[in-house]
Amino acid sequence: VSLIPYTYPLLDSRSGYPAGIRDPEWQHTVLDAAGDPAALHEALIRTAVRVCADLRGQGHPYGPADGREVVRVAGDLARLRDLPAPGRGELLEAVQTVLGRGETYGTGRAVAHALERVLVGTRTGRPAPAAPR
Repeated sequence: VSLIPYTYPLLDSRSGYPAGIRDPEWQHTVLDAAGDPAALHEALIRTAVRVCADLRGQGHPYGPADGREVVRVAGDLARLRDLPAPGRGELLEAVQTVLGRGETYGTGRAVAHALERVLVGTRTGRPAPAAPR
């Protein structure tokens, strides 16, 4: 038996890993929020800022106002759906609406790449300290 630490990109279900999860970095953030709607709201803000920063790095003119609008739309969607806080679905829908502007090419592709980098993440796991060698 060999224990190999997984990276978040490999853990993502889109990598082909049958037991993978969607957007491991986002799931990790939600786990850290521990069910607290205020903590999840703060995580949503940080995530929206990271997506906008990634897009700026790609040369697109997104800034703080766009990130704030993503958070507002995600919050509005959560309230319409009677949820205590926005989740992954509301975040994705808000990003596609505000930043993607309904485009599937050009800006839409840039937004998809930014979402992948931010929501999947780049963390690498490690075997537990008590794992046999």
